[in-house]
Amino acid sequence: MTRLLLRASLAAWGGGVLVLFLLRTQAMTGSALGSLRTLGLGAATAYGFWLTGHRIRRRLARARAAPGDPGDPENPHGDGLEESVLELGLGTGAAMFAMTLLGACQLFRPWAAWALIAVMLLGPHARFLGHLRSRLARSSGAGGQALLAVLLLAAGAMTLVHSLAPVVSQDALVYHLAVPARYVERGGLCAVEGNFFASFPQYVEMLFTLGLLLDGESLAQGYHWMLGAAAAAAVAALARRIHPLASGLLAAAAFATVPTVTLIATWAYVDLGVVFFATASSLCLLRWWTAPAEAPGAGGPRPWLLHAALFAGLAAGCKYTGGFQGLLVAGGALLAGALRRAPLRHAVADAALAALTVGALASPWWIRNIVLAGNPLHPFCHGLFGGADWDAGRAAVLSHMLASWGGSKGLLETLLLPWRLTMDGRFFSEDGFDGMVGPFFLIAAPLLAAGLWMSREHRVAAGIALAHALFWAATTRQVRFLLPALAVAAALAGATAPVVLPSGWARRVLAGTLQAAIGLNVLIASLYFASHNPLPVVLGLEGREAFLAREVPCGDYAVFARIERELPPESYILFGSLGNPGFLCKRRYHSDALFENRTLAAVLAAARDPGEAHRALRERGFTHLLFRRENVFDPTGTRSEIPLEDQLKLMDLLNRHARLEASAGGTCLYDLGR
Repeated sequence: MTRLLLRASLAAWGGGVLVLFLLRTQAMTGSALGSLRTLGLGAATAYGFWLTGHRIRRRLARARAAPGDPGDPENPHGDGLEESVLELGLGTGAAMFAMTLLGACQLFRPWAAWALIAVMLLGPHARFLGHLRSRLARSSGAGGQALLAVLLLAAGAMTLVHSLAPVVSQDALVYHLAVPARYVERGGLCAVEGNFFASFPQYVEMLFTLGLLLDGESLAQGYHWMLGAAAAAAVAALARRIHPLASGLLAAAAFATVPTVTLIATWAYVDLGVVFFATASSLCLLRWWTAPAEAPGAGGPRPWLLHAALFAGLAAGCKYTGGFQGLLVAGGALLAGALRRAPLRHAVADAALAALTVGALASPWWIRNIVLAGNPLHPFCHGLFGGADWDAGRAAVLSHMLASWGGSKGLLETLLLPWRLTMDGRFFSEDGFDGMVGPFFLIAAPLLAAGLWMSREHRVAAGIALAHALFWAATTRQVRFLLPALAVAAALAGATAPVVLPSGWARRVLAGTLQAAIGLNVLIASLYFASHNPLPVVLGLEGREAFLAREVPCGDYAVFARIERELPPESYILFGSLGNPGFLCKRRYHSDALFENRTLAAVLAAARDPGEAHRALRERGFTHLLFRRENVFDPTGTRSEIPLEDQLKLMDLLNRHARLEASAGGTCLYDLGR
């Protein structure tokens, strides 16, 4: 008893000293401790997702115990990395679906988010950790690949630190975080007038909503980094499934260091979630395709097909283009039946099962769009389904904009896409594919071709990669949309390189050039990291406002800081054209996505004079008007779609009926008065 009291006293003394020290040094360490808290919460929730996925697989194993069943997490001979990828995917999908249900029930509250995490953390921790130790013990090492490990860790560390910085990426400010912030404000899923991006599938945004409820924007943004890390692990697992001698580390590093991947891993985007689920789906599809048939001429064990469809459904629920993976799974079932001369009813049954599973997982967002807009794929397919708050003119402009990326679409330019992507890809460039892929894939192209003659697994994986690449080439040629194809290509490279040249100087030369390509990718990531310098704000050496003032790409943050500090809570701000960084606006606002002057232009066009325009704005409840000057007042008409006579009308309105509240760098906030 005395010994127990002594230990308790020592623990209390040590804990008390630490707490008092932290309180006394809070001014110095507060922000850094906040970043550590965010990291800790991110790790705890990721563990909860993983544990939940493990529990789901155990239940699947009990429901169907069969050879090759993907629901068996206790297989002592399985690939530990593959098992972990499947578990994390299932658990993350469960969290996304649970958040969707909470939103539909108008339960986006901090207590509900914490309750969800508490439920996901329930489970057999000792058994789960024992499985993890067992998997680690039987995993193959990375002998002779120390440089790859260092490069991968360097890229991961830089992007993780950057993801903890305040949010500044364009699409996150416009909708990836702005829409979840609106959901949090209203307590659940709701219509977001004027922002058609809110109609997109939003499983990843459900993770962002969870992050906002638990801790704030840095945790939400960090979830996309987590999905990127999971995608790299899925690429490694796919490589090892393609060939047992594969270098999973090479495959993971090849994908994770693609310059576009290292860029968006630091942003609250959804693309790496699509890659994770699409790659996990491809892994399961490969296992189904290449496994021994359950019946003469049929496909492999049906649970693998179900898992492939399940992950494809999650991909479709993250982004419209993610639905292509579902088409691949269903189409793959039909193709497998044809190649194996299976009875037509077997192939159709497999394809129907896959399609229904994909549809069931993605359907919450289609149903939401039917209810709110009358179009399950809003704002796309407007000519077929129509859609509320949308029209044929805007639909045509959106389609043209998406098709304009990547420059010329001629036959020669299309055939030269691998070369052009490597040499001409540039960030934020319409002709330059809005991203970079780096030199790795062009160097590895002969390896990818050689793999076609190696095994059925190589050919199936190559077919998946080619299908994704062709879909990308036929739709919008932004590098972000090509990442599912690059993930499978990276797995193919990792599966082929150690086998094509097993030993000798040729292998050393090949390995050296591939590692040099990955090193160049990491150099690009390092330059981006250094140019934006997020470390001071993460460590608390730079204030949040100072960081945002130098990094926000649209609008001038000083005006948004003024809004947050000084505008009354009942303010209602109309956004004109300024890039629509709605997440920065801490007051009620209305913005028109992409067509940013639309509401303002409509009010001005309907008004006979400035006074009537002012009354119309006030009748709609607007108390303030926010815009960038050059995007509204532009006599040439190149930056502003408002006609010159209506620009003059607006100028007169502002001079007669409004007062300039704040201005910085061209961004103006006007008080519309009474």
